Amino acid sequence: MYYFDFIWKRVEFKKLESMSGNLIKKGLMAILFFSNITYSASVIMGTRVVYPSNTNDVMIEIRNDSEEPSLIQAWIDDGDPKALPEQISVPFVLTPPISKINPKNSQFLRIMALPAAKQLKKTEESIFWLNVVDIPPKPKHSAGSQQNYMQISIRSRIKLFYRPSSISDDALHAAKKLKWMHRGEHLLVKNPTPFYISIPSVFQQDGHRMLDLVSSDGLFLKPHSEQKLSLQSTNMSNMRFISINEYGAKDEILIRIE
Repeated sequence: MYYFDFIWKRVEFKKLESMSGNLIKKGLMAILFFSNITYSASVIMGTRVVYPSNTNDVMIEIRNDSEEPSLIQAWIDDGDPKALPEQISVPFVLTPPISKINPKNSQFLRIMALPAAKQLKKTEESIFWLNVVDIPPKPKHSAGSQQNYMQISIRSRIKLFYRPSSISDDALHAAKKLKWMHRGEHLLVKNPTPFYISIPSVFQQDGHRMLDLVSSDGLFLKPHSEQKLSLQSTNMSNMRFISINEYGAKDEILIRIE
């Protein structure tokens, strides 16, 4: 999931506020077309982080594939994407919180659990979020140049799972243990496992079409939870779902209705 933070330089916002809606749109489009744009290009090497409780730390690689240096800020939150880093209290420490990555180079972030992590649930996973904001450098202008520019910073936010060592189930096959039940106009899915399971799609066949019962936000099942999906057809055969596995890849699994 990505969040785009736009930082406009040399733009008079007071004038923009006095414009009508259409004029504001035209004004912003003019900025896009007649300004230099700088954007970030650092990438988190992975789509999720798993922190086993019996390990001292985990490392995450951030790679800068661009031709320019990049400045990144990283922090962990407990579920509120709007919370500021200085307002967050989580049982982890992340280092370095701010770092510069040279072109075509990598920076490794180190996450270590604090003693407070021992108070987390011991029978199922706990979830947190790793945030990385990538701020690109200012564009290079000739001396005395007054050229406008727009700087685009990209905030990446991926899941961080804290996994107790007491969990004996196999996380790689957790999605295959989901229970699917037909309940009138709904499909009920139960997660009997101690793991969080991400499901971007659930497909139901309608004639020659495959209908997706899941919204664009996807389906995210907490441990030992259940959710309902609205059916869009009476055909309950050949139903399938897509799950995100332990390595961030997609698995397609046949649904067996109970």
